[in-house]
Order: sequence, then structure tokens, then C-alpha cells
Amino acid sequence: VCLLRNVQSMFNEKLIIDGHRIHALVDNIAKVVAVSSASPSWLNYLDYLNSLILNGIKATSLITLKNMLLSMTNQDEQLLSIVVQLNDCQLSFEPPLVPLTSELSLGEILVEWINSFINRGDLIYLLGYDKTTKYSQLINEDPLIIELREKIQGLIEETCLESLKLFEAFSQYSFLYKLPVNQSFQLFLNGDKRIKSTTPKNFLNEQDAGRRLV
Repeated sequence: VCLLRNVQSMFNEKLIIDGHRIHALVDNIAKVVAVSSASPSWLNYLDYLNSLILNGIKATSLITLKNMLLSMTNQDEQLLSIVVQLNDCQLSFEPPLVPLTSELSLGEILVEWINSFINRGDLIYLLGYDKTTKYSQLINEDPLIIELREKIQGLIEETCLESLKLFEAFSQYSFLYKLPVNQSFQLFLNGDKRIKSTTPKNFLNEQDAGRRLV
């Protein structure tokens, strides 16, 4: 996650720098040719440049979204790693599977990636006097972008549901890690009901099934 954010940050910085260069170059051209900024020919030229910039930014967004979709549908590709840790008898997931903490959850991270890919157009201002329209607005309205975003969001929902199932599966066997081993064993010797009640009903059957599969 951190690696991708660093790469994305570097890419965004380059876009911002390139945007400043484009605006400076256009300003210099206007001074050299001594054309009126309200001239129809100059406005047509700005529209032409805006279309080139728009298509360039949109192409990078499309390529990134397509690669993300391929990574999510290809089982041999790894898009994001989830680290499971046991600290002080508490099971934790990195990133979290559910949005219950201040840290971004799995689904929130993936949605954040989509938005960052599509909204790259916010980093470069439109040429001309139109300060209300942004490249990102036009990119968000593109049919191909909309189609890819819907497909990826559908996969994200499926992934989050599978993650919740994983979380529930770990929670089912929380009796194995909620208490220290010595304490659990002592409670068991003393006939403490907490140990028995927290054991899933099908625990032994699942163990036998696992042995048969092996």
C-alpha cells in the first residue's frame, strides 16, 4: 500500500510540473505571435491543446484501471497483501477487513485508488478562461471510464464480502488465541464453561475433513 502511494505521489508531482510547463509554454506562444486572447483562431488553438491534454490524461487513467481490473481477475496476480498478526491475544489484519478503525479498510483503499486514477485531471488546469470545468470532470463522464469503474467496484464488493467471510472464519476459532495457552489449559482443567462454549460445534468435524483432504 505504501509503495503504491509513493509511486502515485511521484506520478502526481510529475503531472503538476508538466501542467505548469504547458501553461508557461502557451503563455510564451501567445506573446510571440502577439495574438489576442479573445481571437477565434487562438480559442480554437486552445481547444485543440485541451483535447490533446485531455486524451493524454484519460489514456493514463484507462491503462491504470485496465491493469487494476486484470490484477483483480487474475488469480496469479497479487494486487494487495493482507497481513494477519496475533498481538496480546488479539487478531489484527493489515489493512483492516472492515471499516471500524481510523485506518483505511481494504475496500476503502481500493476505492481510493480508483478515485486517484480517475481524478488525475484535477492536477492540470484547463487552458483558457474556463476555470469551472476540469479535465477530471470530462474523464469521469467518459463511457469507457464509467464501464471500467463499475466492473472494478463490483469486484471490490465481492472482495470485501469474501474478506468478511475470512474475518468470521477466524472469529469462529477465537478460543484458540483469545487467552494465553496456560490460562486456557488451566480453565479447561477446572471445567470452565467458557472454553467449551466458545468452541464451534463443527470444529472436530472440520479437523477430520481436513485430515481426509490431506
